[in-house]
Amino acid sequence: MKTSKSFNIYIVTTNTLYGQSLKQFLETNLDKNIHVQTFSTAESCVNEIGSWEIKPDIIVLDHYLNATTKSGIDELHTVDRIKQMSPKTMIIVLSNESDMAHATKTLCFGACDYVPKDQFVFSHILNSVQDCLQPSKL
Repeated sequence: MKTSKSFNIYIVTTNTLYGQSLKQFLETNLDKNIHVQTFSTAESCVNEIGSWEIKPDIIVLDHYLNATTKSGIDELHTVDRIKQMSPKTMIIVLSNESDMAHATKTLCFGACDYVPKDQFVFSHILNSVQDCLQPSKL
C-alpha cells in the first residue's frame, strides 16, 4: 500500500516481545511512510497522546493490559480516554476473548475493529490497518 502522507501507528501491549514482533511485521508489510511505536502500558500511550499535537492515526490495543499491574486501566477505559483526546484515531483491539458481547461492547466504546488472537492475528491486523488507511476512512 503506497501513501503520500506519513501515518503513525501505536501498538499497546504488556508483552514486549509480541509488540516488537508486530511492529516489525507491520513495518515490513506497509509503506515506508508508516511509523510504528510500541508502548508497554496504556498509561504511557495516553500520556504520549496528551503531550503532542500530532495524534496517532491508528492504535493497536491489546485487550489484556492489566497482566502486570492491577492499578492499570483496562482497554475499554483506554479506548474511551483515547477517543476523548483524539477522536479521529482509529483503534483496533486485540483479544483472546471470543465473547461476542465483549467485542460488541468494545466497538460501542469507539474501537473500529476487534481482532481475535489466533494463528492469523498478524495478517488480520495488517488487513485491518490497511482498511483503516483507505482514503474513505481518513
